[in-house]
Amino acid sequence: MDLNHQYQKDRSFKGLNDSFTAICDGILATSAKNQKLTPKEDRLISNFVHQNELFKQNGFDQAWLAKTRVNFNLLAKNENNRIAPSLMIKIEALFKEQNP
Repeated sequence: MDLNHQYQKDRSFKGLNDSFTAICDGILATSAKNQKLTPKEDRLISNFVHQNELFKQNGFDQAWLAKTRVNFNLLAKNENNRIAPSLMIKIEALFKEQNP
């Protein structure tokens, strides 16, 4: 898997959010039984966030993060998705990194 060209051409909130959601959905679906992100999943999410400066874009703010946290918590609780908490921790770390 080539992770070097993840720069999103559609720079709108909707375009970036849709792409980010697709990446997260893929990780959540394929790794639901895992408790930790694989190195490839970690690199994929990190590269997308860094290359697109995702959390510096309009719309990716504390309210978006809180809504995402609620959704991931529900997924972990209702569907017993074990990777959701790890993915949320990664997202929060990346958010904090871009919004010190």
